[in-house]
Amino acid sequence: MKRRTFIKTVTSTIAGLAAAQPAQAADSALDCGVWYNAKITRVVDGDTFDVYVYETGEEYNVRTLGHDTPEKTGNTSYEKIEEWEFIEDEAHLEHWGNEATNFAETELPAGSTCQVQVDCASEEIDQFGRLLAKIRYDRNGDGTDTVYNKLTLEEGYARVYAASLTNTDEYLEAQEAARAAGRGLWVADDGHVSEWRNDDVAATFHPHTSSVRTTDGPVPDSRVPVWTEDTAVQENTTASTVGYDAIPMVGVDESRNLAYFGGCTINERWEGESADLNHFTFVTNLIDHLHGSDEPSGPVLVDGGHRTFEQDNAVSAEDTAYYQRHLEGLGIELHSINGYGNGYGYSLSEARALVASCSPEAWSDAEITEVQNFVDEGGVVLLMGSGSETAGERANLDDLAAGLGSDLRLNYDDVRDDANYAGDSRKLLKTSQLNTADFDLWSAYESGKNVRTNVLRASPNDPHIVSTHAWTLADPADEFTGEVDTITVDYPGGTSLDGLTNDDVTVSMDRDGDGTVDEIPVNSDEYAGSAATFDLDGRYNTSVEGEVRVEIAGVENPESGEYVSTETLEGDDNLSIDAEYNVTDLTVATDAATRVGDASATLNGTLEDLDGADWGEVSFEWGRAGDLVNITKARLLEDTGSFSEDVDGLEAGAEYEYRAVVESNHGYTAYGSVRAFTAETDVRSDVIEADPATAGTESYHTWTLADPSVDFDGEVDTITVDYPDGTSVDGLTNDDVTVYMDRDGDGTVDEIAVNSDEYAGSAATFDLNGVYNTSVEGEVRVEIDGVTNPVSGEYVANETLEGEDFHSVDAEFIVD
Repeated sequence: MKRRTFIKTVTSTIAGLAAAQPAQAADSALDCGVWYNAKITRVVDGDTFDVYVYETGEEYNVRTLGHDTPEKTGNTSYEKIEEWEFIEDEAHLEHWGNEATNFAETELPAGSTCQVQVDCASEEIDQFGRLLAKIRYDRNGDGTDTVYNKLTLEEGYARVYAASLTNTDEYLEAQEAARAAGRGLWVADDGHVSEWRNDDVAATFHPHTSSVRTTDGPVPDSRVPVWTEDTAVQENTTASTVGYDAIPMVGVDESRNLAYFGGCTINERWEGESADLNHFTFVTNLIDHLHGSDEPSGPVLVDGGHRTFEQDNAVSAEDTAYYQRHLEGLGIELHSINGYGNGYGYSLSEARALVASCSPEAWSDAEITEVQNFVDEGGVVLLMGSGSETAGERANLDDLAAGLGSDLRLNYDDVRDDANYAGDSRKLLKTSQLNTADFDLWSAYESGKNVRTNVLRASPNDPHIVSTHAWTLADPADEFTGEVDTITVDYPGGTSLDGLTNDDVTVSMDRDGDGTVDEIPVNSDEYAGSAATFDLDGRYNTSVEGEVRVEIAGVENPESGEYVSTETLEGDDNLSIDAEYNVTDLTVATDAATRVGDASATLNGTLEDLDGADWGEVSFEWGRAGDLVNITKARLLEDTGSFSEDVDGLEAGAEYEYRAVVESNHGYTAYGSVRAFTAETDVRSDVIEADPATAGTESYHTWTLADPSVDFDGEVDTITVDYPDGTSVDGLTNDDVTVYMDRDGDGTVDEIAVNSDEYAGSAATFDLNGVYNTSVEGEVRVEIDGVTNPVSGEYVANETLEGEDFHSVDAEFIVD
């Protein structure tokens, strides 16, 4: 059977496409479902190859079908991290993009024999001119074929790319097995991401929308949760169009657990235009409202089996990355479903909701029966229409509604609003006309996801040792109103609080909402077992207006593993939080900070034990004393050893704290101890002298550091002077620069030659001659003959010594 060919006009490039590509044709001359003998000629990355097919004598740029590997280093700007379930770390994805490329090069190196096949349910050529195909090969040399596309999913190098594909549900099953095992890139998937775009609903978004109607005429107001603004109009109407004054964007059929949207409100295509609107919360609340259970469970499934992929105003799972991330922040998953009752992937019986949209292919009677059974068991169906799709595609969605026994239909119109729209298109409607009388859908979604990952820290978190546990609720005032009487912590078995007293427990609270915390005494006496209740002293105001922190010194950790403990605040209100933490032999040390200046410093750490893991991602938490609010970029280490990161934006004279952090590919996290440093003090007046200090004249500048050895340890490679704008070192040469150093600590200075040549601008770096010992043991003096002073005023210049250490000094000078 010869397939239809699909190709779009190429309007952009994509990562991995080389400037010179193999010859391509809109028709590849390959029949779908047939395996063709071929040879790999080049590996581009984990999901892209150049392949020579013997049958046609052509070389094709092949995008392997049905899966997606992360982008490798150099292409990460093309990555959309929201597509990766429960993963928020871009550095982690980049690492696995490189690993996937290495895997491809190992499995299918250039010159490998293989076979390729185009899929009868898929398009043949993508919008970038690449052949979409499967690749199989004799991996073990025993005559058994392995499909590379599926193998990457099984081994954790890829996610399912939910396009039109015969095997999508089978591939999804392979992916979910890898996720459950924490295999490959999924080691970072702990089932938790930060809550995102979950706000009270003020306005919703409706792109390229029709209005909705019933088979008998207008939708009654009591069944409409959202109308357009009164500036919207219906256009492209017919004699059968139902006219409205208040135009309904969504209709609800509670008897069928069904809602009909006039547009695809969750399509990621318009994320840039709609990011400040609240339609995600509305949709998620509507699912719960329609569900037959008070506690819905399971994923939201998006239909992809009727060729909705790459339909501009339809939706497949590949078009919902941002709604997917919104759901994940609430503890809900989103997946594709391409087949119904086929035994692969997710089935409707596991889901809370099905999303379907206008599709080129009609729903079969058998499929509608499967959906009807799902509805009968309490499942929700969201139909998302469009005012811009063809009459046939709209009719297929209406037929599904009819098959499910609903009276809701798309109206014969499309709607525009010349006053209330998002972006630059009047077809991207936004509205705040919400039906608050008949629907309670407008508050932020109350998630069933209780386990939090940022509340409890054990330091150290080695097994079976005594540790300090810090419980931090950043702002429980959103969830607790009034004063707290008691705080209870409840650990799993194996954790011990035996022997603790009040002296080991510190409770601190922000009682005024001003960002400062006060220590609150506790009245309890001794503690034992794995739980403790801290009775707060009733003489104190214990109103919850900001952060609540409990530090417990002397908790004995259980054996290695992942744990969930509970903290409960009781008093005028009640708040209970489940917090995740881990115990592991994974070990990282926080080392002393170096290169500490008035505005920057270098943080140092040592990865001491990987606890059997293949690698760890290391970083630093840092901030002003008592407030580790900043996190440096993570770096990946495959072995133990030291690591460093520079931080800037410091305030001169301020005290800072920091600690090293490592997260292993086993999913465990370890913390080093908290260390401190003080940023260098303010500008010094005893360092630089200008002679003469006359505005606009050439002057002799002398920089003198009386004894920088207290701040700099080792040899100096370069000395940089950086003046304010208006100062000039233009035309200076080495003959104009003299560097003197006390290298023995005996009070005598030696002249050190510099290697640089000419200088210009307002800054200069003097490269010290590597032939000489340049150890800093006493005075360091730099004399520069020929600096042009700026206009009159008070100025600050900077001198920096770099080499085996780092020392930076701000110096004041005055020009008359």
